[in-house]
Amino acid sequence: MAPVALALILVFVCFVAISTALATSRSTDVVDRSSKLDRLYTAAREAVAVEARAETTYSARPDALLRDEYNSAAAQLTAVLEQLEATGGRDRATARRIADMHREYLQVAARRFAAIDRGAGAGTQVADARHTARLYDEVRSAVDSAAAVHRQEATGSLQELRESSRFVARWVPIMGSVGMVLVVFFCAIMFWYRRLVQQSTAREIARLEAAAFLDNLTGLHNHRALHETLPVVAAQAHAAGEALALMAVDLDGLKLVNDTRGHHQGDELIRRLADGLRATMPEGGTAFRIGGDEFVVLLEGNAAVDAYHYSQDLQAHLNPPVTGIHARIVEEVTLVTVGVTDLAAANGRPDLLLQRADLALLEAKKLGHRGLIWAAGMEAIAVDSGQTIDQRRFLATALAKAVDAKDSYTRSHCETVAQLCVLIAEQLGLDGDETERLRLAGLMHDVGKIGVPDSILQKPDRLTDEEFEQMRSHSTLGASIVAAAQLTEESTWVRHHHERVDGMGYPDGLAGDEIPLQSRIIFVADAFEAITSDRPYRLGRPASEALEELERCAGTQFDPACVAALQQALQHAGPNAVVPASVALARSRRALELDTAASTDTEERRAA
Repeated sequence: MAPVALALILVFVCFVAISTALATSRSTDVVDRSSKLDRLYTAAREAVAVEARAETTYSARPDALLRDEYNSAAAQLTAVLEQLEATGGRDRATARRIADMHREYLQVAARRFAAIDRGAGAGTQVADARHTARLYDEVRSAVDSAAAVHRQEATGSLQELRESSRFVARWVPIMGSVGMVLVVFFCAIMFWYRRLVQQSTAREIARLEAAAFLDNLTGLHNHRALHETLPVVAAQAHAAGEALALMAVDLDGLKLVNDTRGHHQGDELIRRLADGLRATMPEGGTAFRIGGDEFVVLLEGNAAVDAYHYSQDLQAHLNPPVTGIHARIVEEVTLVTVGVTDLAAANGRPDLLLQRADLALLEAKKLGHRGLIWAAGMEAIAVDSGQTIDQRRFLATALAKAVDAKDSYTRSHCETVAQLCVLIAEQLGLDGDETERLRLAGLMHDVGKIGVPDSILQKPDRLTDEEFEQMRSHSTLGASIVAAAQLTEESTWVRHHHERVDGMGYPDGLAGDEIPLQSRIIFVADAFEAITSDRPYRLGRPASEALEELERCAGTQFDPACVAALQQALQHAGPNAVVPASVALARSRRALELDTAASTDTEERRAA
């Protein structure tokens, strides 16, 4: 009996192995063929839809491009039907039947196009339209039915493959244990086979799971991944007391590109932005594409100010200098707008992270900024002059851009100072209205430099006494310009933003609390940004050194409370938070050009 039992076990094991292998091979072949046919039917369905859309639109808006689109779709459908016919089997008959209906559809459509072109009566066009609509429905129905059959076959084959795997997993170990030592060789073979099937299945499951969280076009994480990742990352950062910044990034000009140059060019633009995100992403960053032109970047271990300056690096990467006849087009379609916030500003709530970053993004778009950090004062308010806060923002933005355009060494200086003013104001507990007014004043604080000659602004050497007096005049001139725009309070803050708390500042020599708080805030933000930025007469210094310099001068030049507020706002920022990576890379190249900085009176230049 034992030999018979062992023989039966061996036969059973061999039968299981052979039948499972055959079933797997057969199911794989069916799935491959069904997948191929499903792709062909999908292409046919898309071509039919394009034909119908072009043909329907042509009656309302005759256009040669629509005819070209229609002809291209018709040629594509014909080619797909020929491939389907070549596969043989029942698909040959299906393809022929669809081809016959399609030819009839093309004839009727051609007659309708001709009627439209010669301005035939509405009755003829309506009759042909009904005819083409019926034929379109028949062709689409035939394509959908055939595609559904192949999807069902593929599903059934996959189910058979899963059943085979379950059968092997259940019975092979049992039969192997009964055979004991005498069937060790056969058990080893089946065990190896089982492991092979399981590993292959596990790899495929892992691949499908990964694909479910990736954007097909860019390879970035998708909307689903963001909403599963954000709550977890935010909770971990909040519990650990670590920083977490979020950037909402919007690709400008995508619709224009899609409409004028085609969706393939729009897709290329999206991929270019995704590559830019990957190329400039700081450590701890993760990028997501959550919509057609909408992206989100999570920056773990980074504060809002870090994210803001990362956005500047991204802008520089996406927009290298372009000259020639194509410069205007490239500029229109490669810009991005960024809204920034962090977990501290969102009170530890993931939903507020997204909401407030979106609000900052919308504000930046309205005002023409490349990026903004969220602040509580972004809601529209009324002001004493009757202007809305939005109107004042537009005016402030225009003035700031005029200053930045004049002084090439302080490009985006005004916007950066405005962001730092907001961070300090929030730490000092200013309300939303005051914070927003301060942002505007920060944007306009250097508007008086419009009246300072370029030879002084960009001079790499020590200023003479006369030149220094001209530089000092920018605060009073700026106040006059801002006051002329009916921004009375802001003009006062701009006038006194170089007053020192020890009374040694200018233009009026105010001291202590005589200086408006907003002016003291602007002075600290302006000095911090100036120290950390490259200038014609010296290289920028790291943020940590800038904070040490401000702290050393607190109580003489700067208000200690404002300095402490800036330190608090930047406590989670990186050591080079206000020195973008692009600037750090450029420093090594410019070091020899700026070797005169050592002999320059930097204190005098910073005061200017």
